[in-house]
Amino acid sequence: MAHFEVVAYPYLFGNKSSRLALAFVALLLICGEGLAAAQSMLPPEPPSDRHVLYAPIAGTADFDFWEIVLVSNEALPEPATLTLYASDGKPYPSVAIPVDANQTKTFNIRTILRQIGEFQVPGGIAIEYFGHPSALLAQIVLRAYHGFGSLDVPLMEATQFASNTLDAVWWEPAAAQSFLVLGNSSAKTLHVDLSFGENLKQNVVLSPFATTIQPVLYGAEPDPDGRIPSLHIAYSGVPGDLRAFAYSASISNGFFQTIRFFDPGEITGASLYANGLHIGDGPQHLVVKNIGQSAVMVSGSLYLLGAPKSERTLPIVSTAIAAGESRELAARGGSN
Repeated sequence: MAHFEVVAYPYLFGNKSSRLALAFVALLLICGEGLAAAQSMLPPEPPSDRHVLYAPIAGTADFDFWEIVLVSNEALPEPATLTLYASDGKPYPSVAIPVDANQTKTFNIRTILRQIGEFQVPGGIAIEYFGHPSALLAQIVLRAYHGFGSLDVPLMEATQFASNTLDAVWWEPAAAQSFLVLGNSSAKTLHVDLSFGENLKQNVVLSPFATTIQPVLYGAEPDPDGRIPSLHIAYSGVPGDLRAFAYSASISNGFFQTIRFFDPGEITGASLYANGLHIGDGPQHLVVKNIGQSAVMVSGSLYLLGAPKSERTLPIVSTAIAAGESRELAARGGSN
C-alpha cells in the first residue's frame, strides 16, 4: 500500500486552493493504492537461474542407436539450448528445444547432427536452461552395442559434485574389456590422474569441452572366473569440471554393463544403500573397494522381493578389507 503525508497551508492558498490540493493528493493516494494492488496481482517473474547439464558421449560408433531423453517437471520460460561438441571440444551449432510441463521427449542424436550439417561422431553434449533446479532432467541412451548391449549416461550439473575425485569398482568376466570415457565440461584445460587397480597410473590432458575414450588398463592376468578392476580419478579445476563413465563388454560372452563413478566427497556416513537390483538365476557379484587409508570390516544384507519369507533376507558375510583393496563379498545362504 502507498502512503502519503498531507500538509495544508490555508493562510497561503485559501480555503478553495486547500481543498483542491487535498483533492489532488487524495487522487494520488487512490492511484497509488490501485497501482500497488495491480502490481500484487501480477504473476511472479519467471525464474532466471541458469543451469547447464553435461555428459560425455564418446564411444558412440560401437552403438547402433544414439538418443537423448528429456524429462521436464515444469514449463520453461524460454526454450532450452542443446549443444553437441566434437571430441576435440569444437562446439557444433546449438539447437533450441521448447520445453512444456510434465513431458518426456526422446531425440535421435544422429538426426540432430544431420539437421545442423555435421556428420562426425560427437564427443560431448550440454543442455542449458533457465528455471528452477531439476526443472529439466536428461540422459543419453546408447543402444545395441554390436547388436546387444545398452547404456545410459545422465547429464548432470557441476553443482552435483563435491570433490575433484571419482571412484569406481566392478566385476567383469575374464574375456571382457572395459573402456573409460572422460569429458571436460569446462572452458579450461584439465589435467587428469588415473590410477588403475593398485599399481598402474596414467596422466591425461583434456582441452576445453574435449572428450576421450580409452581401454581400461589391467595389471595381473585375470582369474578364469573373472576379475575385479577399479579406477581412481583425480583432476585439476573445480568439482564437476570432469565427467566420467565406463562400460565393460565381451562380445564372445554376450556380456555388457555400465560402470558408474561416484564422488567420495558426497559420502557422509559408513553405510551404503542400493535398490532395484536385478538378481536372476545366474551368478551374482557384489564387489567393494576400500578407498580409505586403513583397514575396514564390511557387512550388510540383501533383501529379496518376492522370495519366500524365510529367504527374503540374506546376510552379507562380514569381511576385512585392507586399505586400497578390492574384494568380492559373499551372501550367507546365497552364492557369488
